[in-house]
Amino acid sequence: MQHKKLIFTTLLLIISALLLSPATPAVADAAPPEAPPGASLLPGEEITQVRMEAETVTMKLAADGESARVEAVFHMRNLGSAEEHMQARFPLSFWDGRSDGYFNCPEIEDLRVFVDGQETPTTRLEGEPRQDCDNTPLPWAGFDVTFPPGEEVILEVTYTQRTFGYEPYFVLGYVLETGAGWKGTIGSADIIVEMPYEATPGNVLLSGHAGYGGTTPGAALDGRQVRWHFEDLEPTAEDNIRLLFVSPPYWQKIADAQQNVEKYPKDGEMWGILGLAYKRVIRVRNWLRSDDGAYALYRQAVEAYDKAVTLDSRDADWHFGYAELLWLGYTSYGAGMEDERADFDSPGALQRALEELAAALALKPDHEKAIALIDEIMWYGDWAGGALIEEKAGGGYEFPALTITPTPRPTRTPWPTSTPTPGAEFTPTPNE
Repeated sequence: MQHKKLIFTTLLLIISALLLSPATPAVADAAPPEAPPGASLLPGEEITQVRMEAETVTMKLAADGESARVEAVFHMRNLGSAEEHMQARFPLSFWDGRSDGYFNCPEIEDLRVFVDGQETPTTRLEGEPRQDCDNTPLPWAGFDVTFPPGEEVILEVTYTQRTFGYEPYFVLGYVLETGAGWKGTIGSADIIVEMPYEATPGNVLLSGHAGYGGTTPGAALDGRQVRWHFEDLEPTAEDNIRLLFVSPPYWQKIADAQQNVEKYPKDGEMWGILGLAYKRVIRVRNWLRSDDGAYALYRQAVEAYDKAVTLDSRDADWHFGYAELLWLGYTSYGAGMEDERADFDSPGALQRALEELAAALALKPDHEKAIALIDEIMWYGDWAGGALIEEKAGGGYEFPALTITPTPRPTRTPWPTSTPTPGAEFTPTPNE
């Protein structure tokens, strides 16, 4: 038995490792089309004595999470003895010449430039040909600026930038390494993302990734802001900013469901909707996120589903939803092992998952999603060398891994009998 358990554990870990391998934009069927990030200004082509003494970038995320309005302010000072006049540059697409991963080359929008508070016209410049973009030239916005010796000049750039990703996760980026072209180091750099909701480890992934890169290390959460701060920075590619976050509409569904639960704490459907909302923001395809914020949300999802199947025990959908959550937790957080961060009891979770799945089928033998989950579990069991579920000769299923065949809990009438209907955008689909 221990040998089978070890084989099962090893196979699950191999599968998880393959699924969790970071996707790259070059693989069009594995990664979303990437949006070009904003970037620090670049000087002209000549060697310059102008230093970027401070850089503050504020990125205000839209309510739908699909774009951000960016304001970047640069405090520049000419450390030389002669006046410098140059055409500074700002990249309008991927500054290194690549594509979005699908051979498209989108550009940022609504670029405006100000020098010491006065708007300055920009000129579209053409750089090196891009192989991924039919050899079209890399586009830049150029603008003329003069730096008197010893004086501060304040440059401001505003634009609209798109995020990218697959729901419920999006990525917002900003390139710092282009600032290395100025003299010396960047004296200080503050990158601030303003979220539409309070930033927490549940909705900002501070560790791990969702298939296409994670958040740049060093991020601090402060109310609705995510912040990075650097001193005397000589920026490289490792310093470029990426923020991986939960789509605001998905996070709002959790808040809405929490309010309904507070109003109607004895209504099983309200608890089921809350559990489903939690599950949706920690699920990445067929596994669960592996970060501290996700572990906390997983525990909350388990509690919500447990309430749902207790208060609304005759609803097969909630039994299935609970079973699916526990199975995802079992396969994601280490089959046959303990995960202290998640307070995760693998054997107990597997046992309860099978109980809830059996309860769902007892209530609705033709439950399509439950049967699909059974097929998956049976496949895992075949790999492990031990059956968790078996088909009956006359139809239906047996659960040899269960010591006692579960029966649905006695029906409890939800209270109040008249419950509010969630908004149409939040009504759960059947069998979740």
